[in-house]
Amino acid sequence: MNFPKLFECGGHDLPTYDPDGEDGQFSFLCLENGIKVPTREYELVKRVLEGKMSVNLQIKLWAEDLGNNLILMPDELKTYCVGYPEWVFKATMEQARSRIMKEVGFIPTFMRFEDVS
Repeated sequence: MNFPKLFECGGHDLPTYDPDGEDGQFSFLCLENGIKVPTREYELVKRVLEGKMSVNLQIKLWAEDLGNNLILMPDELKTYCVGYPEWVFKATMEQARSRIMKEVGFIPTFMRFEDVS
């Protein structure tokens, strides 16, 4: 079976390829700031952007499990985030906090974020 890739950037999402363009790191940094700078490392920029999309989806799903569904608790999330950069845990907790505040109006004591980070 040929399953489609879950995350695949379209050409409109990426800077153009130019053999004389900037390196991938610089081009990606510019892309993050809304500027498309031609790059000589098109495939690298594409892979990094797809990786970012994947991490952002994982953060969103974990935040939903923490905030809306209460399937996941902060201490459990901390164990899932071992090996990830600290910002992944913090971003997930902040998204969950926003969801809980929007839905409930306060943070329940069993969901204290300060005790886990």
